Amino acid sequence: MTVIELFDESKTENIISILCEKYDRIVFVGDKTVMNDIAAENAGRFVKNNFPEIQFSFVYPKADDVKSAVEALDDIITEYGDCCFEATGGSDAVLIAVGIISERYNLPIINYDVRNPGKVTKRLSLHQVVELNGGVVEDFENNIRTADSVLRKDVSFLWRMGRNDPEFWIKGGKLLGECQAHLSGLKVHIRNRTLREFESVFLNKLSSAGFIEELQTRNNTLTFYYRDDKIRRILIKAGNLLELVTFFAVYSRIPESDVYRGVTLVHESESPDEFVRNEVDVMFMQGLQPVFVSCKAGNISKDALYELETVATRFGGKYAKKMLVTGCIRQNCTNYEYFEKRAKSMGIILIDNVYKKTIDAVGEEILAAISV
Repeated sequence: MTVIELFDESKTENIISILCEKYDRIVFVGDKTVMNDIAAENAGRFVKNNFPEIQFSFVYPKADDVKSAVEALDDIITEYGDCCFEATGGSDAVLIAVGIISERYNLPIINYDVRNPGKVTKRLSLHQVVELNGGVVEDFENNIRTADSVLRKDVSFLWRMGRNDPEFWIKGGKLLGECQAHLSGLKVHIRNRTLREFESVFLNKLSSAGFIEELQTRNNTLTFYYRDDKIRRILIKAGNLLELVTFFAVYSRIPESDVYRGVTLVHESESPDEFVRNEVDVMFMQGLQPVFVSCKAGNISKDALYELETVATRFGGKYAKKMLVTGCIRQNCTNYEYFEKRAKSMGIILIDNVYKKTIDAVGEEILAAISV
């Protein structure tokens, strides 16, 4: 059977038919203003790479011309016979033409809801969503590489250490970030460094828990060894721990292959042979919708909202969900009420005060928020 797909600016709408049903052929129909060369190339590549058994082609009626659209659709029916229309997207002229042709040949018209598609015969992955929107997942750390039991226990223990104290990891991360300039292997050695009271308490807690070893703070000299490099990378920046907490909070609730962290996405720029790289802290799929998560531990500005909006729209399209997970935004934002209102107007979900919550509670809140 042939599905006639009305081409739309929403990339997911253009391929939802073959995700939900099995077809022998898909014919994309749209004028050049919407189905331009780049959009058609991306759609064709997606079908070829992921549905090699399905034939595909492109038909271009004139823009805003019902007669041209009717003729184009009539030609498709004449050539292939057994057809149906998928009319989730499409221009007004093509939609009118579909109504005419459907009545003429008594052909079914199907509409899918991307947010609630019902039965899906083939699940859409994060890689596929990014590919569909003209991008590439260049690098990432997925659950297979990061969800080992030792790391999970370490993250849980570290998170409990700083619970109910939003400044614990922010201040501590600044200290350990400073230590990076004095690092040799796993050893930190700093001369002429007098520790403040908090810094001394912070380092002693890490030492007691076994995350740093051989801690010495005598004679204005600070020396210690990180337990291993994995712990060093977590500790040197407060946001790294928050990112891992968010990852594990979602990981246990989403199928394994659908949760990535530390993702680098690449997209062609307007200039030839130039590429734009963007980083996303955590990404996962909810049904056919990608969720882009930005994690902010300390100070935050409204620019964070625009950055998240830009990346999610570029690589996730119309149906991408956007979420900002913060340690304690009320303490680190000069105008929280404005920030909250602006985020809501941009469709960005705020998950705040996570330093006061367990990892399980964070996960429950995230899933509840994206399910609305």
